[in-house]
Amino acid sequence: MNHTFERFEFPALMLLLCIAMTPQSLLAATVEIPVPLDYRIVQQELEQQVFTGPDGTAEVFSDHLRCNTLVLSEPVVAGTDDGRVRIQTTMRAQTGTPLGDRCRFAKSWLGLVETLQIAQVEPGSSTVSFRVVESSLLRSDDGDEVLPRFMQGWITDHVHPRLGAVRIDLQPSIEGIREWLDSAVAAPGLETIEMGDLISAVVF
Repeated sequence: MNHTFERFEFPALMLLLCIAMTPQSLLAATVEIPVPLDYRIVQQELEQQVFTGPDGTAEVFSDHLRCNTLVLSEPVVAGTDDGRVRIQTTMRAQTGTPLGDRCRFAKSWLGLVETLQIAQVEPGSSTVSFRVVESSLLRSDDGDEVLPRFMQGWITDHVHPRLGAVRIDLQPSIEGIREWLDSAVAAPGLETIEMGDLISAVVF
């Protein structure tokens, strides 16, 4: 079976996958292959797994009166020079004091939240997970007001775990690579092929 693996022509996150070749091959081994993960896939999974509310929003926090709320929207995924994933989202928040069945001193906030995450392949699986390592509150696009510092606690407690819960399954891609490697190893004339040459033939 022939498989074509196309090189991504856009920024991608490089992940190192350990792919075990099946026992039927003469050279049973575990092969490490760097695999590019398109940031558009991360964006798509983020929208499907997290931003599932009305108009593509994600309510990550709300008290029983909806007096204090935190809603994210418009996520934008990009990369950094050091290989981390940057996610920037619009944040709409309301703060107030619940008194009885009313919300007193309610105030609305608008700003941007930026998180930096490390992508990693979970041991023994083909699943990519993300760990938030840094976050910051940015000014609103339409004003100079800086978001209050106490909201950083909200970001840590509610935004970090929600964004960090995204999972991407690479099993279909891994199966395709494994089949290609097995068929290549089992091909006639294998004794003349160095393993390094075999792996270099897999183009992403």
